[in-house]
Amino acid sequence: MSEKTYRIELYYGYQECESGIYHAFDAVDPQGHHDDEKMAVKLSDTLDTTPDDANFHYNSMHILLPSSIVARIRADAVNDFLTSMAKNKDGGDHIPEEADCTDHDHQEGNK
Repeated sequence: MSEKTYRIELYYGYQECESGIYHAFDAVDPQGHHDDEKMAVKLSDTLDTTPDDANFHYNSMHILLPSSIVARIRADAVNDFLTSMAKNKDGGDHIPEEADCTDHDHQEGNK
């Protein structure tokens, strides 16, 4: 099985001040639509400044998610799936007899 890779788009902003350089970051889905101006506002707000401040700069880049994070996400997804299947052993939309429900088929006895 070939190993899929996953990327994020990392927006980063920084502000140069007398006391140092301060950074802000935001990760987004690279396949989504992102308004650069809105991202600049968001990053600058985090840094308590404005996008038009001469000391504020921002950009973005695509980065690869580390394989260890992808493996953890996949493991969580498998565990969630197995847990949901264990709660509902037949894999269907079975409504337990003791459930107080309004499902028409269940009320008619057509389980």
